[in-house]
Amino acid sequence: MVGFFFVLSGFIMAHVYLARENFRFDEYLVARFARIMPVYILALFALTIIRPLSFWQFFSDLSMLKAWFPQYAVGGNSPGWSISVEIFFYALFPFIIYLIKDFKFSAIGFAGAVLVLWFFSQIVLGNLFDSEFYKAGGKVSHGLIFYFPVSHLSSFFVGIATALVLKSCTGYGVVFKRCCFIVALFSAALIYWVLNSRVSVFWGVRFLNAAGGLAPLFALFIFSVVVASRGFEWLLANRVSVALGEASYALYILQLPVFLAFNSFFVRKYSLSGDVAFWLYFVSLLLLSVLVYFSMEVPVRDFVNKKYRNFTLSRKESYAV
Repeated sequence: MVGFFFVLSGFIMAHVYLARENFRFDEYLVARFARIMPVYILALFALTIIRPLSFWQFFSDLSMLKAWFPQYAVGGNSPGWSISVEIFFYALFPFIIYLIKDFKFSAIGFAGAVLVLWFFSQIVLGNLFDSEFYKAGGKVSHGLIFYFPVSHLSSFFVGIATALVLKSCTGYGVVFKRCCFIVALFSAALIYWVLNSRVSVFWGVRFLNAAGGLAPLFALFIFSVVVASRGFEWLLANRVSVALGEASYALYILQLPVFLAFNSFFVRKYSLSGDVAFWLYFVSLLLLSVLVYFSMEVPVRDFVNKKYRNFTLSRKESYAV
């Protein structure tokens, strides 16, 4: 299911930054750093208190390069491998935006090229998955197929293409919205059904569900939900929904250290098990994530962005003098 967020990431970033006339590379990087790093570092150091890491595992986590080294990809704070992939996407994104704007790609043309790239990547990954390389390679070959950043690049491109197609669709009526609502339900059911298997086979081609194989289906779901929900913004844009959405990153990256702490201090001490243990853990994680978002993530993000804006403003004033 992590692949869904790679598609969603490309969609949101393209939707936001394509609408801006001026794209400043430095402000973009600082904003990404301020958004990702504080809670990531908090989760990593919380984990090291509970579970000591080897030097190289700690370094790969701290440098956010763990997905590039298959033997360390799911060690340490295991959810962090996807953040390592996202960092790769963030580094490429400005160049992708410049290419789209400079070459004035049509939405359909760009989407078609992206689908070709996605299909080609699935052929390559599917053949690797079915080869002796995967069977004999162990953790390294598994990591190269399922965690390596390049393996998920097509998913990010699919998300960007989805935003371009959505931007090109204007003036759709009630009938189209209702059709999208039906498509959203159908695609959600199909995603749920397909996720039960690691590999899907269509027309003799292997699609790796955990390595971008479901990217077009995720894109269809995202597009349909966005179109169908217009007119119901109150449901998705109210304070509670927005706060939970913003806190989802903290929830994701803190899940392992919170689980280990919860298991050590509560489950074993009070002999909790089953549904009771799960729901107590989940509610604790959710509340902690919201608390971390408002008490740490927002203040640190705003502080870093404000300091950088003041720094750039002072530089402009000094050059003017």
